[in-house]
Amino acid sequence: MKFNKKIVWISVIAVALALGGIYIASRQNAITHVIRDNNFEGSEKEWCDSLLDKLVVIDKKNCQIGEQKISQYSLTKKKHYAEKDCVRVVGYATDDNRELMLHLSDGNCIAVGKSDKKQKSSQRTHKVTFMDYDNNVLKTEIVLQNKNATPPMVKERDVIDKNLSPLLPLIANEKITIKH
Repeated sequence: MKFNKKIVWISVIAVALALGGIYIASRQNAITHVIRDNNFEGSEKEWCDSLLDKLVVIDKKNCQIGEQKISQYSLTKKKHYAEKDCVRVVGYATDDNRELMLHLSDGNCIAVGKSDKKQKSSQRTHKVTFMDYDNNVLKTEIVLQNKNATPPMVKERDVIDKNLSPLLPLIANEKITIKH
């Protein structure tokens, strides 16, 4: 009977080690799996570089960056992105746990999986802030060097300039709208 207990314990330990090894291997090769799924020929760094300045579209459970589809991802701030939002990938780096993080132009990050080695984008980025005439921030965006920022869509406003003097006499009960 002792012989059977030893065999059972050895079998349980062997199965646990095998499953642990499979789990670790699958997490470490998560980026390799994404690259292979997208038929990208090149290294992990080349794949990351190819994503720079590409539009990000996330709806429900689908994530697409340029032409690349990413099946497993997580966002630091939960959000959906449409093409009209013009959110782009502006950088990438691995965190302390070797999780590859794609940095987006709105300040959000996408974790796409474990990386085989430390990665960091070499392109410089700049923070662009669009201000209103009265110093209200309309939009803040991070852009790659030598790339353009997307200006915000601003609704039309009725502005009356106190310094304008009309050429015609005005009746007090009329509304005047001046468009520049």
